[in-house]
Amino acid sequence: FQVAKINGSPLQASQIRLKTPGSTKKSGNILEIIKNRSHLLVTLNFCYQWFIVSLMFYGFYFGLEAISGSFNANFAIMASLEVPFFIFNTILLGVIGRRKALLLAQIIIIVNCILTFIPLKFPADWNLKR
Repeated sequence: FQVAKINGSPLQASQIRLKTPGSTKKSGNILEIIKNRSHLLVTLNFCYQWFIVSLMFYGFYFGLEAISGSFNANFAIMASLEVPFFIFNTILLGVIGRRKALLLAQIIIIVNCILTFIPLKFPADWNLKR
């Protein structure tokens, strides 16, 4: 009844009707995702986000061998870099919201993935493979 008091509308106990649990049991199946357009779009978005995030993490951690130095030290450095990003992400979510933060992160990831395919020209005397 506190919600009714806060909203300024009188509500009596006789006006409240509760449904019994299990009275409207509806079973679902996997085809409901395809039938409902909004469910399909949400599911495809989740699959896309999962794929991009997994691709990013696999790229980071499998690419650690290419960086000079100890594999274990590189792994510890990469793992420790996640902490500031989590803090930054929490602040960013509070400032600009979840959708804009996700969009910004996706754009940064896409630009970085495209930049990895741009060949760099180094002088012949640079030995990049050690």
